[in-house]
Order: sequence, then structure tokens, then C-alpha cells
Amino acid sequence: MRKAGEAGMELGDQVFNVGWFGLMRKSKYPEVMNEYPLRAFFRRLSRECKFTITPHRFRHTVATHMMKLPERNLYAVKKLLGHVSITSTLEYIDESVDSLRDIIEMELM
Repeated sequence: MRKAGEAGMELGDQVFNVGWFGLMRKSKYPEVMNEYPLRAFFRRLSRECKFTITPHRFRHTVATHMMKLPERNLYAVKKLLGHVSITSTLEYIDESVDSLRDIIEMELM
């Protein structure tokens, strides 16, 4: 997100628009990315990772990772995902015992 802000991205702009992250790409991609560059992005990502990555899986993984960070912010994840209900966002919270132990240890130290 920091890199997006440095690139001049504003609130409401597409977060994963590859045109924001390179001068060569800026002229190649439209202001609002449509499905074709997005499909190409996920095909390339899948090829490099050697397993299929779908937009939904990518979105879910990013949200889950954000909720595991010490500075997690449920409201920010809710807004990023476009959820109307906070209940939908709560599904991204890790319920493992190790995670709970880490949180308690961090708070007590």
C-alpha cells in the first residue's frame, strides 16, 4: 500500500492495477484495468508459482495475511474487500491456537 501511495494512487483507484507500478506499463494499460490484463496477470502469476492462482484466491490470501499482521485493522480489510457486513470479513481471521498464543505473548511482553 505504501508503494501505491508513492506511485500517486488515490482513494478509489484500483489497488492491483499494474499500470501504477512502472513507467513502461503506465502507457500500456488503461486508467481502469479491464478483465484482459487481469487475466494475463493471473496466468503469468500461476505459471511462475507452478499452481493455479485465481483472483478470488489471491484476494482471500491477501485479506487473510492482513488479518494476521500485528497491526491488523478489520475495518481496512472490510473496505478493501468491499464487504457490506463486517461478518463476512470475520471469516478471514485465523482461529489457530498458535495465533492466539502469539497475540497473548505479544500483549504481555
